[in-house]
Amino acid sequence: NYALDWCVKKLFTTTDEIKLLHVYKRPKLPHDSLGIDTLASVGSETLIEKEMEDREQSKAEEMVESLAAYCTHKGFKAEHVIMAGRPTHFIVEYAEECEADLVVMASRGKTALSRVLLGSVSTYCVHNCTCPVLLIHTPKN
Repeated sequence: NYALDWCVKKLFTTTDEIKLLHVYKRPKLPHDSLGIDTLASVGSETLIEKEMEDREQSKAEEMVESLAAYCTHKGFKAEHVIMAGRPTHFIVEYAEECEADLVVMASRGKTALSRVLLGSVSTYCVHNCTCPVLLIHTPKN
């Protein structure tokens, strides 16, 4: 993760406590053209969605544990938390709960149009976090 690597090399000191938060959106099955989920009629929807969420949870755990191990290897104390739901609200709430001094986020480089139409997690956090938010743009290469 470029943002974490940048912070470890240029911003954090080994006395800093790093809290890694990853929030993934709960996967939902698509509905058919009439707005009716055909799988719901056979009772499979919840099982499939549960399997999809378990897969997302596993991927998130693998990624965050790898980042925590990287931090530990570099001499930092790191904790990690994984949540399922709306990233915007969970990030802001978690930052307040743990009294964060700084929220660091990687920017995915959305276009202005997609930010206007879809919103942006980082934009929401910049405007709603009570502490400073540092956005780190991943270089394009």
